Amino acid sequence: MLRIKGDFKHENFTVWNDENLKPGAPDWTKAIQNAIETAGCIVVILSPDAKQSEWVKREITYAMEYEIPIIPVLARGDKRDARPIELNLHQFCDIRERYEIGIQELIQSAKETIGIIG
Repeated sequence: MLRIKGDFKHENFTVWNDENLKPGAPDWTKAIQNAIETAGCIVVILSPDAKQSEWVKREITYAMEYEIPIIPVLARGDKRDARPIELNLHQFCDIRERYEIGIQELIQSAKETIGIIG
């Protein structure tokens, strides 16, 4: 996640994640909701752990309710054990074996999704 975040920041994206929030703090849920509601797109990092995460499922569902574009990126596992059912119809970028190629596809997809040409 930190590597992906760094690559996006290098491309001048504003990146938000919950790493600085304390789980269970009163503002935790509100901060996540606000971040999703105001996002140009959501990048979901797919792994077997993420597929099992209730919070990942909630965040995906919330983004879908707000019609926020979702771009899945397969980081670990395979599409059967890492992709939640909510994203079965989404194409995904793959960074498992060829990170540099996959991250460029992911960044280009994000640029196109939010309307940045280049």
